Amino acid sequence: AAVSRPEGKDDRTQRGIVYPELITIGSFTITTFGLMMALAFLSGYFVIHLELKRQGADPDLAADILLGALIGGILGAKIYYVLLYWDRTALDPVGMLTAREGLVWYGGLIGGTLGAILMLRRRKASIAFGADLVAPALSLGYAVGRLGCFGVGDDYGKPTDSWVGIKFPQGAPPTIRQFPMPRCWPFIRRSSTRPPWRS
Repeated sequence: AAVSRPEGKDDRTQRGIVYPELITIGSFTITTFGLMMALAFLSGYFVIHLELKRQGADPDLAADILLGALIGGILGAKIYYVLLYWDRTALDPVGMLTAREGLVWYGGLIGGTLGAILMLRRRKASIAFGADLVAPALSLGYAVGRLGCFGVGDDYGKPTDSWVGIKFPQGAPPTIRQFPMPRCWPFIRRSSTRPPWRS
């Protein structure tokens, strides 16, 4: 864990606490982002599984959708990253492809969607049916995954002087006080999809 404490008064609004790494055993490290990303996929699986059971459909479809979204999402996020920073990729393609960091949400959304569609087609399920299943799961998974970004001090909104602003001088990257919009919007957005635990 890394704790950043700027010199001066111990003010909660002026310090940032980041936990990029949770456990290290030898050369193996479990990162906050990696853990929350895994929990994001699992929470999405749980929501889809519940909804399939509620509808009387085969709950095993949830595992297929999870597999497609997981593989496609990670590949898409990495491909988007290497293309976005092509100048760096051209200089060190192996390093960019194998680095643990460098996963872009938009690429993950595209790749995960394609992976889930392939699994739906394989199981002869309609894309519309799958979209209804995935919509609430995606919102929950996004919210959980963003907590991983928060843990490493990453992905902030615009600079602000508001009391809700967060400052991580030793974040990734270091930031001035900014509004944590990526963490907040999944909770304040509206959804027209009925949760699967409501019959």
